[in-house]
Amino acid sequence: MSNNEIVLTAERSEPSMIEKGTSSFFGRKRAVVEHPPRFVVIDYREGTEKSVRQAVKSDMVDVSRNMGWGKQGISHHLVKVQGHPKLEDGYAYEIQNSGDGGSYLEDVLERLKSPNVHQIWIPCSKEWAFIECKNGRLETSFSPLPPEDDDVLVTPTGKPQLMRPLFVESYAFFYVSLVMLILSVLSFPIASVFKHVLLNETKVMIDKNYYTKDKFMPISQIRKSFDAVIDSNTQRITAVKYSPSKGWSLVSEELDGGAVHQYEQKVSSDGTISDRVKIKEGEADRPASDGKKVSSGTKG
Repeated sequence: MSNNEIVLTAERSEPSMIEKGTSSFFGRKRAVVEHPPRFVVIDYREGTEKSVRQAVKSDMVDVSRNMGWGKQGISHHLVKVQGHPKLEDGYAYEIQNSGDGGSYLEDVLERLKSPNVHQIWIPCSKEWAFIECKNGRLETSFSPLPPEDDDVLVTPTGKPQLMRPLFVESYAFFYVSLVMLILSVLSFPIASVFKHVLLNETKVMIDKNYYTKDKFMPISQIRKSFDAVIDSNTQRITAVKYSPSKGWSLVSEELDGGAVHQYEQKVSSDGTISDRVKIKEGEADRPASDGKKVSSGTKG
């Protein structure tokens, strides 16, 4: 072993909890208790194409599945490798099971640049992982025995917090459903405000291509209107009309000697009657008051 080889000594004991550090979370500092992961795997795939990057992501999922780790507590870190003396340009990745968020990957790649370093040891919670670089590849193995005194050991403290969850649960459907539920609840008061405040209308019915007032009039109002129109035995109601532009009106006839006059009077919503307007005049077509028949006929 040469004098300039990077060597860290390690005690022959199981790794334990490490001292506290800090990590940034959305710009705020939070306390982090650094501890070795349960397992750590570092691997590499040659090539910098987009397809290679996608393949690396599939590799990480396969590693987690093949190791039987499940999805909980699995984190990863991906690094693009360029200009490394022992590795072609490509992607290196790190997977941890139950880690503290700190990454070993950059430190491992940097130490492997030394021509005399071919193995890197990483402490895990129950075992030791050693990363071996040979023939332009990275391989991870595990050993229950600690490294020798002259082996290269990565320091478990001061790691950059670069690990991210490998499996992210999707809550998109939940949030979309929640938003739809909120909107449906709010739609009722919004519709009520729009109808009764903004439009300022009470009873409105759709008639063809426009809005019109209610086309129904209570019988009590009609009777009230009749009483206001008919004030003698020479008058009678002949029709109740409705016009979208004019509203409700009553058509009446009045017998005046041998002539019959037709009048129209508007009826308001409260049953009051407007002044009558003559709309037709003609000869009587019914018995006169003396009981004799009057010949029918009209004059325009």
